[in-house]
Amino acid sequence: MAPTTTKTNPQRPPLRYPIPQSTLGRIIWRKWMWVEATFALSMLERWEKILVVIFFFLALVLFVAGTTRYLPHHLLFLTRRARFYLLGNEKETFHVDWPTKAEL
Repeated sequence: MAPTTTKTNPQRPPLRYPIPQSTLGRIIWRKWMWVEATFALSMLERWEKILVVIFFFLALVLFVAGTTRYLPHHLLFLTRRARFYLLGNEKETFHVDWPTKAEL
């Protein structure tokens, strides 16, 4: 029995988001298609997509602002607490005397 071949329609339906010709455009387009497929944004209307993107952008801005403004202070607090628990006195400074060449 001879293998059967199926004929495909040479005309494709137009893509909702056409693939850009530039390399950078293709990369951005692929990332956007990944985001739409992962979070099911393709089912939403345009205004709903805009609302979701604005919400996540604002959440990202708040996270970055919190990280840059409050994380350094919190890390300093954590190092002071660790110094207190390890050395026993919060006022003492941790100092290591490395031997110099003259002492060796």
